[in-house]
Amino acid sequence: MKPAKFLFVFFVSSIYFSISHSGIFPEHSFSDEARGATSANFLKTPASARFEAMGGAGLALKTPDSFFYNPAGLAFLRKKSSVLILNYETMLETSGRTSMAYIKASEPWVLGAGFLFYSSADFEELSAGGVKTGDFSVYDLSAIFSFSRRFGFADFGAAVKLLRSKLHTETGNSAACDFGIIFKDREGFGPSADLAVAVRNLGFPMKSGSESFPLPFELAGGLNWHYTRNMDLIVEGKLPVDHAPFVAAGAELFVPFSRKVSGNGVFLRTGYSFKNHRDLGFMGGFSAGFGAKLNSIGIDYAFVPYGDLGSTHRATLSYGFGDISAERPDSPARKPDLRTDKFLKRLAVAGIEAKHGTRDAEAIMAENFIESELIKSGAYKVLERTSMEMILAEKNRAESKSYGVEYAVGLGTFVLADEMVFGTLSKIDNKFQLSVKIVEVGTGEIIASESETAKTAYDLKQAVKILVKRMLSE
Repeated sequence: MKPAKFLFVFFVSSIYFSISHSGIFPEHSFSDEARGATSANFLKTPASARFEAMGGAGLALKTPDSFFYNPAGLAFLRKKSSVLILNYETMLETSGRTSMAYIKASEPWVLGAGFLFYSSADFEELSAGGVKTGDFSVYDLSAIFSFSRRFGFADFGAAVKLLRSKLHTETGNSAACDFGIIFKDREGFGPSADLAVAVRNLGFPMKSGSESFPLPFELAGGLNWHYTRNMDLIVEGKLPVDHAPFVAAGAELFVPFSRKVSGNGVFLRTGYSFKNHRDLGFMGGFSAGFGAKLNSIGIDYAFVPYGDLGSTHRATLSYGFGDISAERPDSPARKPDLRTDKFLKRLAVAGIEAKHGTRDAEAIMAENFIESELIKSGAYKVLERTSMEMILAEKNRAESKSYGVEYAVGLGTFVLADEMVFGTLSKIDNKFQLSVKIVEVGTGEIIASESETAKTAYDLKQAVKILVKRMLSE
């Protein structure tokens, strides 16, 4: 082994050994032998009906629910927007969990504050002879504060949790942290995918009476693959300190209410947890749910069975103030304020059709001019026509003889564009007439249309500059 590799392995091993013997990790950590060795177990699963419906997966999602799972997922929020989240969950037996969070975007940070409260019905206190002498309560409480920020290649987030637990007359206090990163639009997994890594519940052991117990630490990595424009496939690997490593997977399908109103619709979800599969059998691994979004209001529900132990029901209600569009490709505002808003819509040039006395070479030249001017404007994230997705899409649609709305929407759906540019180049009275339109892929609606004349092919570049400027000002 090379000296550098040896030093790295020695360094990592030393850190792990130190943590393992400091009480932060239990004995036989990251295996089934450590079951029951942790405290504050109400922190294990995220307080989100959306995530629970997908088998507990959702690490790479950009959504307000990320407050309780991966704080990096909050960085998508725009300046002057905020979200209020309410969760209620019926757990096994007579226990339940309630949570609330308020998240606000304040350039350049997104800040959040909330709480998570777990309680159970009172237990009977019995004497040595089995006679009831009273009741005692059990509860766990966490106050949470999060900080998130978006950078060019990734979103970062962190959260601090203040913990308090009560069992009978004993109480315990502790603190923990979450850290997360979401790498955006990774190539190699189709048109678009997000990768995420997070550390959860890293903190000091909770002391109750004369004993102390580690917190439910977890290291996780996840992939959110935008399989189609309206479907996400999610897979995660989890390494909990008190259980053997396992995988969770989920899928989410978005069905819009209308092609005219972007972002509103119904979400259908399902998932599978291989942890529950190992503990409860094949059918115990499944979960399902649905959600609905109408303007600023979001409602989510999840049903999670636990075999003979019973079932749990989760419900989430969210209300947004300002623009709270999340990671759906058709959600961000079309024309952002470039001084404060970096969340640009994805746009591509579908094509310019040569008609009435013009040549294909002249139409291609116009396409290149349009793409160049749109890139210079900074108003969009332009998907260049030389990208692999565009080449494959155009190859698959090579038999089409028209660059109309249907063609542009189909191509935009394939490459996950929000808007597409298409048009025609004609000769009228020996002059070039360039007509260009922008169509919104999600609705098929023409949102901008302009025409400009050029005396010669050499004047097309200047004509395109004028045309693009007018289109962006509409």
